[in-house]
Amino acid sequence: MTVTPSVRFGKAKIHYDIVFSSKRRKIEIVVLDSDKIKVFAPVTKTSQEIHKIVKSNSKWIFQKQLKLRNQTKTFFAYLSGSSLPYLGKKYPLQILDTKRNNESESFSLRKGRFIVKTNNKEPNHIRNLYGNWLASKASNFLECEVKNYSKILRIDEEFKIKIKSHKNRLGSLGRNLTLNFNRNLLRLPPKIIDYVVAHELCHVKIPDHSPAFWRQLALLMPDYRSKKGWLETNKQLLTS
Repeated sequence: MTVTPSVRFGKAKIHYDIVFSSKRRKIEIVVLDSDKIKVFAPVTKTSQEIHKIVKSNSKWIFQKQLKLRNQTKTFFAYLSGSSLPYLGKKYPLQILDTKRNNESESFSLRKGRFIVKTNNKEPNHIRNLYGNWLASKASNFLECEVKNYSKILRIDEEFKIKIKSHKNRLGSLGRNLTLNFNRNLLRLPPKIIDYVVAHELCHVKIPDHSPAFWRQLALLMPDYRSKKGWLETNKQLLTS
C-alpha cells in the first residue's frame, strides 16, 4: 500500500504527490485544487528535503486550498438558451435539431450566437463539440500571440504549438521547443491569454520559477500579478 506524504498545518492535514524530473533545478509546489497538491522536484532532492520545504510552505498551501474551496463554481449547462464564453465574453447557445433534414453536424459562432446543428442534444456531447471548436480556433490565435511575444523577448527560434485538453494545466514548454496550451484558454479574456503565453515564453530563458523568472516576466508584463490573481480567482472557467 502506497502512503501519500503529508504535512500538518494546525488541525488540517495536507497531502501531496511528488513528481521528480531530471531537468528541474528547483522545487515547485502547485495547488491544483482544494485537495490536490503536486510538488515538482529535481531528482537530486530527497523525500526528507521535499517534506521540509512543503512544511515550511504549509500556511501558504492551506490558504490557497481554503480560497479554492470558497470559490463559487462556474457551471455551464450546455443547453439551448444557456451561454458559453469565448475570449472573455459570453454568447447565447442555440441548438438546432438535424434529425428531420439530415444536415451535417456543426458548431459555429454567428451574429453573436453559438449555433449548434446536431441530432444529439446531450450536454456532454455539446460540451465536446464546444471543446473541439475552441481547439480549432486556438492554434491560429495562439500562434499570433507566440510570435508577438517572441519578437519582444528577442527569441528567434520557431516553436511547435500543440493544443491540449488538460483539465487544469494552462500551458507548458516541452521538448524541442514545443509549446503546449490548453484549448480552454480561449474561454478567457485576451489579456489573460497574453499572460499565459508570456509566462511560458519566459521559461525559454529561465526554466524555473526563481526570482529571476518573475523579474523577467515583470519586465515584459508589469501588471502580471493582477492577471495571475484573476486566473486564480476564475480558475473554474477552465473546467466546467
